[in-house]
Amino acid sequence: MIRLLGTRIRKRGRLSILSTLGETLTVGISLVRARMVKIFVKPWMVTVAILAASGGRPPVAITMLAAIAVSAVSIGAYIYNDVVDLEMDRLNPKKRDNPLPSGKVSVEEAMRVVSISCVIGLALSFFLNIKAFLLCVAYTALCLAYSTPRIRFKKMFLL
Repeated sequence: MIRLLGTRIRKRGRLSILSTLGETLTVGISLVRARMVKIFVKPWMVTVAILAASGGRPPVAITMLAAIAVSAVSIGAYIYNDVVDLEMDRLNPKKRDNPLPSGKVSVEEAMRVVSISCVIGLALSFFLNIKAFLLCVAYTALCLAYSTPRIRFKKMFLL
């Protein structure tokens, strides 16, 4: 009986982890949809830069990995910006219906998506090479500093 109960608890634990991952993915998708165009412009710019730097024939896998890494970091940066600007977005008629300002997504859920997407982007860039990783770290730091209240590059100059 105790052994059976332990098995049920362990299975519930696995299910709750999968459930949490599923919920995080759902939240992430809803947050990304609100910023779809802006988030995916940067990876296209990276792809064009790789094509230009390589004379038009870069390895497809490396190009795709770089674009996905930049997309993941961009997702984290834009959602972090949405978290920081939450009060202003609630007052903005164009943004108040987005998932975060409308309350459909909590700040905690959004910050979980920020963390996961930035870690994924940095991990993918690490698999490319050390230069790509360092550039992605710098890009992540710059994007997050853009919105961080104490630094707030957004108020200093346009990026």
